[in-house]
Order: sequence, then structure tokens, then C-alpha cells
Amino acid sequence: MVRLRPHMIVGPRAHRFSNLLARSRFYPKFRDPQPRIQCVHEDDVAAAIVAALFSDARGAFNLAPADSISVREARRLLHRVPLALPLPATRTLIRGIRGLLGIGPETAWVQTLRYNLVLHSQRARRELGWNPRYDSVQDCLKALSPARG
Repeated sequence: MVRLRPHMIVGPRAHRFSNLLARSRFYPKFRDPQPRIQCVHEDDVAAAIVAALFSDARGAFNLAPADSISVREARRLLHRVPLALPLPATRTLIRGIRGLLGIGPETAWVQTLRYNLVLHSQRARRELGWNPRYDSVQDCLKALSPARG
């Protein structure tokens, strides 16, 4: 049995709430040092599924890019004018968005953004031969961002 454990999945067909958060210009205001985050592109998750189907590997495999960045860096990468909100205001904003769209998980996970959320995926790379196309958080986020002229 193989269990794939992807980080937050982003991409055109990924969960709307995940994409909304990834594209949002708002982010929680944290003290320095900023917590580190990751995301994985849906195409890379699909590639891992195919690799697992044709592998003799067993066990759990983390799926994440090779690097991590801070929430603040993520906002700047997307060329947005970021707006830092206090954590309670961020939770309220997300709760409101969820209510409008009728989507998404509970907002409690926002509280976890105070901590580093970083997975190591060396085992998936080594044993499944997983070679993600979007192997950095920057690549994943830029794939979501429309080209700027």
C-alpha cells in the first residue's frame, strides 16, 4: 500500500479554496522570523499517483517542492500589493469568503500558519522516481498567476 501525502495542492483544477488562498493579496501578519510554507502543483500530484501505480514501493510519501518560502515572500512573488492582517481578521475574512462561496475547510488551519509547514519529499523522489515539474514554491505560485505585461 502506498499513501501519498501532498502539501496544499494548487492548480487550475485544485480545490477552489486552496487556489483562492494562494492568489489572495491578504495574508496573516506574523512576527519575524516568518513561518515557512509550501504548496504542490496538481500536475505533480498526478505524476506521483502514476509513479506509485507502477512502483513496488510501499508506505507513506510526502509530496512537496524542494524549497519553502514565507507567507510574505509568497505574496510578493505573485506581484500583488500584499496586505498584512492580524490573525483574527484573517480568520474572519476567510470565514466570510467561505460563506459567500460555500466552500473550504474550517478556518482553524489558519492558526497553524504561525508555524513552519514544511514537508521533505526525498523519499518520494528516491523510491518513486518522482520528479516534480514545479519543483519550487515560486514555480507553483507563478503557474497560478496570470502573465503580467
